[in-house]
Amino acid sequence: YIVLGFRLRVAESDLRLPDAQHGSYRWLTPEQLLASDNVHENSRAYFSPDAPAVGL
Repeated sequence: YIVLGFRLRVAESDLRLPDAQHGSYRWLTPEQLLASDNVHENSRAYFSPDAPAVGL
């Protein structure tokens, strides 16, 4: 299982998000995401201030 995280700036009105597996979406700030018990730890890892920076 491979997950690739990307950061994009796009108008919410331009998004066409799939609904086959998810009935709704939530938009959170990094602070809200890190504090939420409803966000999986692997998702929170992308936003952790202690996470190592990996990239090109």
